[in-house]
Amino acid sequence: FISIDNVGIAIWGWILGGVVVGLSIPEVPVEVSSAPVYAADRMKKKQLNNVKRPKENALQPLVSGVAVTVMIALVIPLFLADSAALRSRAYAKPTSSQVGTYVNAVKQPLAYGLIDPHNKILVATVIAEAGRVEQGATMLKEVIADDPRSFEALTTLSSIYEQTNKVADAIPLRRKMVALDPFNQKILLKLGEDLKATGDKAGAKAVIPLIDAFAASTPEAASAHKELGA
Repeated sequence: FISIDNVGIAIWGWILGGVVVGLSIPEVPVEVSSAPVYAADRMKKKQLNNVKRPKENALQPLVSGVAVTVMIALVIPLFLADSAALRSRAYAKPTSSQVGTYVNAVKQPLAYGLIDPHNKILVATVIAEAGRVEQGATMLKEVIADDPRSFEALTTLSSIYEQTNKVADAIPLRRKMVALDPFNQKILLKLGEDLKATGDKAGAKAVIPLIDAFAASTPEAASAHKELGA
């Protein structure tokens, strides 16, 4: 139930986990001897026979059946949602008169109850690409509200803002990403470019030493000196 981001991997995790548990149960060997049985041996055997052995739990098959049913109930919606997400990427870009129908079709992965954040980000991206930028941005904001550390949602939303001339809205998102991953020169470069685009040349120049501190020999550092230093 932790970090299940791929249905196939999750199933194999459960199966292999069950195999490990099954193999960990020791088998009790039954010793068969052809040696003569003496009185002392008979007494030991009688004492062993009098020991109460645990009876098989009659509820075990029921519990296993319930567990399998729950697993299937969880897996099927995820599988259907993943399949719908793949289909949504294959749809042709709509004309202006088809946008409404197109948006309803690509939102199908969100109709199965258990919503995968990755699928929601994918749907939001497709909707934004179809021209419904605000609707896609709103969906991405919902993902970020649920998971402020979602790099995928932060990157996608900031890219949408940058591509739609709303660079000022992208800057706070880029700063959040820098706070989460301060040693990522690509994010720092994008932050510097956004700052420069909004007229904050001093803030853009301040990004250069941040990149040089750990990635001075990278292409991003060269781009920072060229684009942000002027």
